[in-house]
Order: sequence, then C-alpha cells, then structure tokens
Amino acid sequence: MFTSKSCMSLTVATFNLQTGLMHVSVDVCWTFTITLLHRLSPVPNPPGPIEILYKTNSTIHFRWAEAPLMGGAQFFYRLTLTPSADGNVANKTTNTTNSTFGSLPSGTLFTVSVSTVGILGFESQEVNELVSTSKKFGFCTEPFSIFPSPVSIDEMSFNQDPSGKSVVVNDTDYTVAELIPGSRYNISVTTETSDGTQAEPSYNSTCTRASPVQEILCEPLNAVNALIPLTWPNPSGQYSGFMISVNGTQMKENSACCSQNVSNLRHCTDYNISVVTLSCGEASTPKEKTCKTGITNPPIPSDYVSKVTTDAQDHNKFSIKIDPSLFNATNGPITHVGVLVTTKTIANCSDCATYLGKTYEDFKKGNAPAYLATVTALQSSRSAQDLSIEVGNNAVWEGYPNSALEANTRYCVPVRVEDYEAYFRKQRADSNCGFAEEFEDLKTVGTAQAKIHALSLENKPKNRYTNVLPCETNLGRLSAAGGPLLFTVQGYNSRKEFIAAQGPLPATVNEFWRMIWEKNVQTLVMLTRCNEQGRVKCEQYWSPGTKHFGNITVTTTSDIPLEDWTIKDFTIKNLKTAETRSVRHFHFTAWPDHGVPETTELLISFRHLVREHMNQYSRHSPTVVHCSAGVGRTGTFIAIDHLIFQIERENIVDVYGIVHELRMHRALMVQTEEQYVFLNQCALDIIRSRTGTNVDLIYQNTAALSIYENLEPHRGLLKNKDQDT
Repeated sequence: MFTSKSCMSLTVATFNLQTGLMHVSVDVCWTFTITLLHRLSPVPNPPGPIEILYKTNSTIHFRWAEAPLMGGAQFFYRLTLTPSADGNVANKTTNTTNSTFGSLPSGTLFTVSVSTVGILGFESQEVNELVSTSKKFGFCTEPFSIFPSPVSIDEMSFNQDPSGKSVVVNDTDYTVAELIPGSRYNISVTTETSDGTQAEPSYNSTCTRASPVQEILCEPLNAVNALIPLTWPNPSGQYSGFMISVNGTQMKENSACCSQNVSNLRHCTDYNISVVTLSCGEASTPKEKTCKTGITNPPIPSDYVSKVTTDAQDHNKFSIKIDPSLFNATNGPITHVGVLVTTKTIANCSDCATYLGKTYEDFKKGNAPAYLATVTALQSSRSAQDLSIEVGNNAVWEGYPNSALEANTRYCVPVRVEDYEAYFRKQRADSNCGFAEEFEDLKTVGTAQAKIHALSLENKPKNRYTNVLPCETNLGRLSAAGGPLLFTVQGYNSRKEFIAAQGPLPATVNEFWRMIWEKNVQTLVMLTRCNEQGRVKCEQYWSPGTKHFGNITVTTTSDIPLEDWTIKDFTIKNLKTAETRSVRHFHFTAWPDHGVPETTELLISFRHLVREHMNQYSRHSPTVVHCSAGVGRTGTFIAIDHLIFQIERENIVDVYGIVHELRMHRALMVQTEEQYVFLNQCALDIIRSRTGTNVDLIYQNTAALSIYENLEPHRGLLKNKDQDT
C-alpha cells in the first residue's frame, strides 16, 4: 500500500495499475491509497471428475472436466497411470482435457490420475479413477458347439443364440442347440470382467453339419448298359449337393436332389453304395446300402457262328450243337436257350426278340419271318459238353410247338467274316455251283404276292415291263392319282430307306418328279444309260438348262462327268408354293444291262460316294435308286449298301439273306445269277480291303471320296425348309 497527495497547483499525476503511477490534472488536492493484495496459496484448483470414454484390450481413452476458476492463469495437467505397461508409473502432460494410454496389457486394473500444475510448479490434488483393459481371448467353432480358448474371465456373452437373445455363461464353452443342419451362423463373443468392463466382440462364422440321407432306394434295372438308378428322400436342412461313392471309391458329386444313375458297372453284380450330404459345413455321415445291377442279353462273341454246328439231319428235322463257351454269364445268369427258325436272314436282327412270341403257325401264315421252335432249360451245374437241341421233333414247350420242318427247304446261317474266304472258295468251285444253288432257291421268293394296282387298267400302261410289277405290300402312292412308280425297299438303317423305281417313261416323267418332291428326295441314283444297245432304257428326265414337268421345274446347276459316273446338281422348284430344293444326281454309266461292272472296286467306290451324301442330306428322307426295270442293277446296288453295313457292324456275310429280304419287298431284285455271284465277290473284296490285302479297293475308295469332297456344296439347301439342318 502506498499514498500519494497532490494540491491545486495543477500538479498532474498519472497512475498505472500495473506500474503503480498515476497522472491526474486537477485544481484541488487528492489523497490516494493503493493496496496491492498477494494470494497467500500458489496451489491451482484440481480438475473435474474423470470419465472413461472407451477401452479396449490394450488402450484406455478418457477425459475430465477443466479445473475451475483458472481463467487467465498459466497451468497444465499431469496424467499418471499406475501401474504402467512395464509395471512402473507412467506420466505424461497435456493442455487438453482428454488423453489415451496405449500398449497396455489386457485384463489389467489401472489407476488413472489427473492433477493441475500451475506456476512455480505448484500442483493440485489428484483426481483418480479405477479402470481395467478388456480381456483378450480367441475361440474356434465346431458344428453345433462353440469352444473358446480357456481364459481367466468372469463370464462370457454369446450374441446371439437362435432364440434371438444373448446368452451369458460363466464357462469357456457353450453348445447352441436346435440349429438348422447345413446352415451358416454368425457368432459374436464378448468377455466381461468383474468391474463390468466388456471387451470388443470377437466374431466368427461357422456352418452346421449337413443332415444325412435317411434312406437309399435302388431297384435293379435290366438294360444294355449296367447301371443302378438311385433315389433318396430330401434330407432336412440346407445342402449344396451329394457325394456318391461305389465300393468306397468316390464316383460323382451331384448338386441335384434326389436321384442319380450310377453307370460304368457290371451286370448282375452287388455294389456298396454310399451317399453323403454336402453343405457349407462338414459333410454328413454316410448312408450306405448294397444294390445289385440288372441283367441284359448275353454277350455274343465274334466267332459265334463257329460255335453252332448242325448234327443229325433228316428230311424234316435236324439237330444243332452249341459250344458251352457261347453261354457267357457276364451279363447275368443264363437259364434257358431258345431256337428261332427262319428260312432267311432277318436284316439287322437287333429286333429278333420280337419274334420270341411267334409260333410255327404264325410263320406258316406269313405273319412273322421267324418263330420260336423250342426252348431248353440250362442246368446250373451244366457240364462242359456241347448242348444238343433237336429242331422239328414236334415236341411242345409252354404251348410252343417244335413242328416238323418243310422238306427241301434251305435254312441259311450267316457266315463269319473270318470264315468267308473259305466259304467263298467252296461255293465258287465247279463254275459257281454253290452260288447257283443258292440263287435257284431264291427264284420264287416274292413272286406270289398280289399285284392288283399294277395290273389295273389305269396303271397297266405305265409299267415299263409287263413282267416286272410292284407288289401291294410296298407300293408307294402319291398324293394324287398316279402310276405305280415307286416301291419302298427296306435298307439296313430303316424300313423305307430306299425307293426302288423303274426308269421313267415319257408319260410318267411328270409323276416321277412329283414323287421326288413329295418324298423330299435329296439323293437320286441312276444306274442305266438312257439308251443301251440301240434301245431306250430310260426317258431323259432333265435338260442342260431348265425344264418344266407339270408343276415342277428342274434346273441343272452343275454337271461333272467322270470316267465311270457323272454327278449333277438339280434345283427343283414347286410352282404352286415357289419353294425350291436341291437334289444331287449320281449317274453310274459303266454297268451293262443284265450284267455287272467290270470290277467290284468301281461299284463299291460309287456306293461310298452315294452313302456319304445320304448320310449328310438324306437321313430323314428316302433315296431313289433306279435302272431300267428297277430290279437288277437297282437291287444289286441296294444289296451292296446293306452288305457293307452287315460286314462292318455285324461281322457276318449273308448275301442270300439280303437278297431274300429285298425280294420280299420287290420281286426279282438282283435279277441274274451273275449279279448274285458279283455280290459275293464284292463281299470278299470288302473283307480283303479291311485287312489290307486289296490295295486297289482301298485306293478306289479314297479316290471316290476325294472327288466328292471337291464338289461344290448344294447351293439351294438353305432354301429347303424341310431339310434337317
């Protein structure tokens, strides 16, 4: 405190509160007393309460309220953590009201202290707060159960169970029940210490185990390819597929429910089948069952012909002996042996089983080409001796009479490819004596069939030859009235693969082209010249340009003459519908009437050329083949096509059976003995070409195909809406 006095002498006094001086201009005297107060205590005020903002396994973040009544003063805060991460006391300072301690051990109790530090280092009383870090843990899962790693914690919260509520447990494992099999669940686990401190949740995702299949159903299926059809009921829960194992070997994964065909098996064999359900989690336990494959026809060895021989023969019966090695039980046990009897070989005998229900009476009435003569039961303990069966002894089995055979009737047996050369030499001996006998037996085949339409007044003038007439069985008819121009003939692949036609007459050319259109013919084979030896054999039904035939116009678009045949392409147009189609014309020019080509190679090569086109364009429509009468050369060409398939697919040769079958469709097919012998020569040369002993035939076939490949494709095929693409 100090005092200053001044009077009216206009003394000027200036007082500054900071410096203690005062300046005043007055005319009177004042007395000022200044008292300077000094605080007795230099200690600053302590901060407000501590608030824990959040904590983790290794950090504590907190804040506090500012120290009161400290405006304008110079101070800071001192922070203390006891114990620190290294077991000592951690200190740090800050001018803010929040801070974080990090890198701390988990699940540890700490004291957090905050004090205010003023000028001259004076420090306020500490404000304290007890806090612990969260407890760190890990866990793993198994289907239906959760197993955390053992930790020292007071309790664990699983959030959440299937009921939608959190579950609090005081143990380190917990089983969640009543879950959906094969389903994914998300799990969170939070630890909590005694002071209520909760750790950060740990998350995991797991799938429950798939539910097993309850039952496997399998029934033996009798089929050509051995397989087991499996079915099973839909398992509960979710699934992604099924694993199928056979005899312990994993075969296939199937995503669909609930069936599967197990293939690549053996007939009549037991298999241990196992089905396992797959899901996002662990696979189910396997469901097992023993299933048995079905049976099918016994395998036929390639040398089966040599295993069946004829024994005693009489005028109306004979015996056959069967080698026991023919009874191969690989495809199932053989219990009975039946004998089908026919006077001809049935083309493509894949449907021979249909004749097992036919009796001798059916055969005699012409209702079936073959019949079941007799059946013999096989003993399970059968000896290794040949099985002898008598045919024609008039015995009866289950209502099937083994009736006496007709005397002087040929019952032909096909010849194996391996045995054919020896058979050919035997039949060729003595000026083709054997073949001559065979052909003589065919003379009357098909001649007794009715020819009503062919002999009608309307159609009689349309037949080129009076002794070559179509029978009623396979007479093709057009949509409108017309002559008997076409005769459907069974090929190797289908019953109506060919149309055997006569060469058109001047009055039937229009109907010929109408037939081509209505039957959607793509391949046309001509085996005669229009004129031979000064006689007209066939009316020329095309021209170099365009020619009209009724409602059909025919335009020649290409013409490629070769040494032995000519290939033409026709574009035909229906004037009523404006639709156009393409037809390829194969004209073989090296075949004399009633004779045979100079070599077998020529006709075999030509057949390959035609068949290539048929396979590409005529799979669903017939191929027209004609010569002059439509029986001799036409029948021989169709027989060669059939013969080649027979050799390649059945490993047999049966020219007699093929010709017999053709004549049942059209009498006189393969008209001369020379043509019949020629067919057998073709068979021999084809067999030799397969073994590489006939180089000329191999060369000719290659040349024929190369010529075909160099031809321009049908330009009009895309316009044909009926063509199978």
